This record gives sequence, structure tokens and C-alpha cells, in this order.
Amino acid sequence: MDANSVDERDVEFESQPDGYRVLLVRPGRVVSAFNLDNCTAGEALAWAVEHQGDGAFALAARYRDRPDGGVGLMWLTPPPEELMDPPAPAAQGLGSTAVARGWSG
Repeated sequence: MDANSVDERDVEFESQPDGYRVLLVRPGRVVSAFNLDNCTAGEALAWAVEHQGDGAFALAARYRDRPDGGVGLMWLTPPPEELMDPPAPAAQGLGSTAVARGWSG
């Protein structure tokens, strides 16, 4: 990791998230998504850690700023696809039994 001093006045815009989205990644590449509202980023992170069980989690800030009403996400942790092991060569196309790795901050 590289840390560099910056001038905080170089920011052109700031945006507060509308909430957070947690994706729980379970063994077997099973993903469950949850929206968390009325909480801080720290509270969302604590919820994700508490509910990850034997899998892993991905945490994103959630924004409703799209003209079509869609949702935008900004990942605060690695996204869920980075938490899954790739399928074994023999299992590709046949469904995978890969095990999710845990993310730890």
C-alpha cells in the first residue's frame, strides 16, 4: 500500500450513499444480496461480518442516481466475483462446487 499526502481541496464533488448493499458469498458460489438502510458504513460492515457465516461478503455503497431509477454500486471491499474460487477445469460448464474465501478488513 502507498499512502501519499494530498490537498483535500482538490475534490470536485461529494456524494452520500442512499444505503449499502451486502452480498454474502457461500460455498458453492451461492450469493445472497441484502440492502441495508439507516445505518453507517461501520454498522453495515459489522452486519456483514456477523452474517457471513462460513462464507465471505462484499460490501458496496448504494446510490439511486440513475435517470432510469436503477441502482449504482461503489464497492468498498472486493466485489463478490473476486471472493469465489474459479471452477475446477473438469467442472467448467457443469456447475461448480468451489468454496468461497473470506474477506477480512
